[in-house]
Amino acid sequence: MLYTHKTAREETILAVDAAKLLRKELAREFPGQKFRVRSTRSLSLSVDWIDGPTIKQVEEITQHYAGEGFDGMIDISYPIYHYLTPSREVRICGTCGTVGSLGVVPPDRQTIPPDCEACYLLTNYVLTSRHFSPAAIQRIFDDARTTYNDLATAVLKYTVCREAYANWWIEGAPRGNEILHRILSNLNLMTEPCKLS
Repeated sequence: MLYTHKTAREETILAVDAAKLLRKELAREFPGQKFRVRSTRSLSLSVDWIDGPTIKQVEEITQHYAGEGFDGMIDISYPIYHYLTPSREVRICGTCGTVGSLGVVPPDRQTIPPDCEACYLLTNYVLTSRHFSPAAIQRIFDDARTTYNDLATAVLKYTVCREAYANWWIEGAPRGNEILHRILSNLNLMTEPCKLS
């Protein structure tokens, strides 16, 4: 069956219920990792966690729970269509895109597997935010001191913003930007799973 538009037989999934389904799927995919999944007043979903898997790994799952996409070329949102698997996991099955409105997102129609049912997801976007524990931050200090002897007395003030990019300030380092780039390139803390021993 090709998804084209909402029908009366489809199950409507509210944002609060989508948050529950997403929380369960994340727990299955990353056992032992705690996630905080909430629905917001704007009908978006917010996902937060500490250390653990990377943003990319988590968004491979969370992307399926977004009810809308956004085309920045024409500043317009567009609907995303979904179906439910027998284990009640939400999956994307297409979109009308924005090409018809002079945008750049092409339409996409996928066949729904025979054992699955189309659903109507009442969510907008999914926002992900990865935070780091004091132990992970201490690891950054230790690795920097071990790798760069000239930074042994430098102070690293570390912050992670909502998009999970790192802002760094090094006091007493004359070549700040170059050193920061070397630290980020070598530590790989933003692109690899964080497993603390």
